[in-house]
Amino acid sequence: KIVGGLQSGVSQIVNVSSNDNKVILNLPIEVVYKSTNPHGWPQIVLSVYKGTNLQGYGRAYAPLQAGVHKLKVSTSAPLPSSLLGKVATLFGYQPELLQPAMLATTAGNNLIQMVSSGEASMALNVTFHGLQGLEYDMGKSFQN
Repeated sequence: KIVGGLQSGVSQIVNVSSNDNKVILNLPIEVVYKSTNPHGWPQIVLSVYKGTNLQGYGRAYAPLQAGVHKLKVSTSAPLPSSLLGKVATLFGYQPELLQPAMLATTAGNNLIQMVSSGEASMALNVTFHGLQGLEYDMGKSFQN
């Protein structure tokens, strides 16, 4: 359960033509969680767009150890689920999820057909504060 910080955010717009097709975004995330068990959380769900067209969604678990972590996230885009949706793709329509955060759960994900659309890399600088007082063992790289 999130008790402080933002649940979602939008990063900057970048131009990749002068950057060797590398996109560098700086989006600081500060969030406070409340849980009896840290297993399976937090998750980061990405929505990648090129202009106004969806390129894909991806999700990754944030590391539960302090430090800098580099993650590769596979992205995928939803396929149209109806005949009308398939016809609309001929005119440039790309199906999108109304709530991309649903990818962080298992509810209904088996009903969505997705196709692989690429990969995104993330570098996360993870810090923790106050977990030793709660008797969580975060490993030897833990910093308070």
